[in-house]
Parts: sequence; C-alpha cells; structure tokens
Amino acid sequence: MLQGGIVSYSVLVKEEVLEVPREVLQDCGAVDGRVAAYMARGAARRCRAQLGVSTTGVAGPAPHEGKDVGTVYLGLALHKDTASRLSLTLPPEAHPHELDGDWLTGALLLDLAPDDDVDSTRQHIRDASLEGALKLTYDLLLTEPEGIVGTDQP
Repeated sequence: MLQGGIVSYSVLVKEEVLEVPREVLQDCGAVDGRVAAYMARGAARRCRAQLGVSTTGVAGPAPHEGKDVGTVYLGLALHKDTASRLSLTLPPEAHPHELDGDWLTGALLLDLAPDDDVDSTRQHIRDASLEGALKLTYDLLLTEPEGIVGTDQP
C-alpha cells in the first residue's frame, strides 16, 4: 500500500525532512548515489513504510553542481526485517550503500544525457527517471530466495 511521498527539490528538505546528513550534501552535492540512498531511507521512515524509493538528478536546462544534464540517481531502501521475511535483496544493478543496520539501501545511476537520437527535454528526463524508479522497485519485488531459480534441488 502506498503510504505517501515527499517532493524535495531543495537541499533544506533533503536535510531536514529526509534526514540526508549535511556533511554528505556538502561533500557529494544533492545529485549523488549516496544522497539518493539516504533520501529513499528518509522517505520510508517519514511515511512509516517498509520500502522507500527516491530520485535525484539534473533535468536541465543547465548542469547543476558540476553534474551534467541527464545525470540521475535512483535510491532504494528496504527495511531489513521485511527483506528477511520476504527473502528480498537489492537488485544486482543497484550499488549498495551501508547507512545503518536496519535498512538495505542502494542506488543506481541513470545516464539520460542528451544525444541526437533521444528527446532529452526536462520532461523526458523526469519521465525516464520515474520509469526507472518504478522498474527498480519492480526488480526488487521480483528477487527470489537464493537457491530457488535455476537449481535442480528438490
């Protein structure tokens, strides 16, 4: 069941509402995999959910904090109790980020940089980010307990 959502364009909201540490924002900037992982965990905590998903990126029209237009990170956080109960793991394409002992957290970099063959407007980048976040969540929910797929064991 969907618990809620948080729109966090500002660094202040990322820090105060989503609990991204100020040092991480200062060291990495707002567009970074570690920030995305913290954002996902913060959203899950604030919404009292077991799963959190986030996006942070540069939709343009200009680069931001040294990151190119089309740089997008997807964050994913899953409470470890839920992960254990449902035998879920982070999808293999998600780079893990250890934030604390209670959450599985990770991030995935999407490169939606403009090129001549793809419509790379702000709206395209936002739509592709949302689609990527939904796919990452779907992939998480499809993970299976280790040893079930492709084994000949009874």
